[in-house]
Amino acid sequence: MISELERLLADAGYRCPAGGDLREFLLITRNHGSIPVTSDQHPGFAGRGFQLVLLDRRGNPSHYARCRWADDILFARECEYVTVLAMDEELAGLMPRFRTASSSTLRVLVSEYLSGGTHLGRLRRQSARSWLRAARSAAGLRDRLSERAHLLLPSLNNRLRGEVPSRIASERLDTLVHAGLPLDDARALASAVGPLDDCPGSVQHGDFWPGNLIRHQRSWWLIDYEEFGTVFAPLFDVLHFLQQTARIRAWGSTGPWLGEGASAMPSSWKHAFGSLLDGQIERLGMSPPQLAAAVTFYVVRMGSHRLRPGVSRQFAEPLLEDARTIARWARGSGALEDLLTWSKR
Repeated sequence: MISELERLLADAGYRCPAGGDLREFLLITRNHGSIPVTSDQHPGFAGRGFQLVLLDRRGNPSHYARCRWADDILFARECEYVTVLAMDEELAGLMPRFRTASSSTLRVLVSEYLSGGTHLGRLRRQSARSWLRAARSAAGLRDRLSERAHLLLPSLNNRLRGEVPSRIASERLDTLVHAGLPLDDARALASAVGPLDDCPGSVQHGDFWPGNLIRHQRSWWLIDYEEFGTVFAPLFDVLHFLQQTARIRAWGSTGPWLGEGASAMPSSWKHAFGSLLDGQIERLGMSPPQLAAAVTFYVVRMGSHRLRPGVSRQFAEPLLEDARTIARWARGSGALEDLLTWSKR
């Protein structure tokens, strides 16, 4: 496999320093079961590939590579998307340059190595004002990426036209019910998503959170495109950024961000959350019912995604609690200010 891997990496832009043994110039950062599959791995993750940091002749990181089996259709689609986007000059400095290569058995996706730390590393010590500056910059980056994707990737527009949020939520709610969500709550959530069907969708990154933003060359770069183009519901990315920020900062014990649970959030952070979201709402022209529907869709979709095989249940629990919060809200006041206590809308 090493000789094949070396050839593919070269085709995708990384050449092992002259005369060197590739094994001396790579670091395995994650192994999802390809080298080799181990008995303790869940079948849903086994064989998903491995990830590498590739070194230059001085031993410094120069490239990053993800490697999977050639018949992985989702990975092939991701490779197609990011290599097209990476060639767009208008996205230079916003996302890494990607190149891909494949054989009958392996496919690699290689990018330049970004040397900076992630926003996640800064988040726990950031002030609300500093967070808001970074979040606005990141949201602008995300918006630009979405706009260019619509122009450069026609296949995504075809998929967008077939997306109906209420139908997707209905299918996803079955997973939440099996995980313990009461049927009455599921019905309330299904009803709450309805207004989103009339709101224009757009390409979402899919995993837009502080851990996927890297500070490199004095600007923010967006990485990890595995979920790119799998979600089209408006505000999904920004809501994920907010939910993950609340979880990481952990006001109270679990970092709630909806309803009464957000009462422990400091006022400065409530203002920052509201300012980020309200700017996006104004840009999109969303009504209060559509905003509530977007929040509901996010919780249902992400909650069911976290309940997939191979993922620890603990990652889904905060979203299951969010689902219960929304259901109580929908059966109660139904007033947006009671759900998003930090929004100005």
